[in-house]
Amino acid sequence: MLTMLRATPVWDTNAPASVRDGLIGWTNEMIAAITPHTPNESYQNFPNRGISDWKRQYYAENFEMLVTVKTKYDRHNVFHNAQSIPPRRSMPSPHRARLRDHAA
Repeated sequence: MLTMLRATPVWDTNAPASVRDGLIGWTNEMIAAITPHTPNESYQNFPNRGISDWKRQYYAENFEMLVTVKTKYDRHNVFHNAQSIPPRRSMPSPHRARLRDHAA
């Protein structure tokens, strides 16, 4: 049986910080309780900035191939967030080099 669990705390924006802290603490405790019984992976459409190794947990063996695709279609990283697939860094384009040299 496949199961997807998304531990997501939600609180009113006017709630005191103690409510936020309590809900985040509860969420972290729940994640810690189920972690030994689940694969060390995470669904990338449920972003969690608390994941330290998000490249592996979201994309596993597909990460390098996805970097190649990202580099081909969004090499300037227009579409990005804190945990998005980065494009490969490459040599500056000849056009950029001319602009740089011209500005000097």
